[in-house]
Amino acid sequence: MEDLIDFPVSDDWLDYYHRKGLTPRSSGRSDPEIKLMMKHIGKLYERLERQEAVIQTLLEHLTSRQRKIPDYLVKSGTN
Repeated sequence: MEDLIDFPVSDDWLDYYHRKGLTPRSSGRSDPEIKLMMKHIGKLYERLERQEAVIQTLLEHLTSRQRKIPDYLVKSGTN
């Protein structure tokens, strides 16, 4: 990609021109949207880990001799 921006610009404009494909350079700052997405992904990952723990507990109880699911798992669900 050819750099079409051959004049000094602020970091905000440099990032804007980079997103538009006018320059391969970026300011090096993190995009706020990316930070927000990463935060959301982190929350989803934590939720997935909790659900995995519940599923593991359910599997252990189903394969055990008891075969009775604990009340706290039935009432609380996975949330």
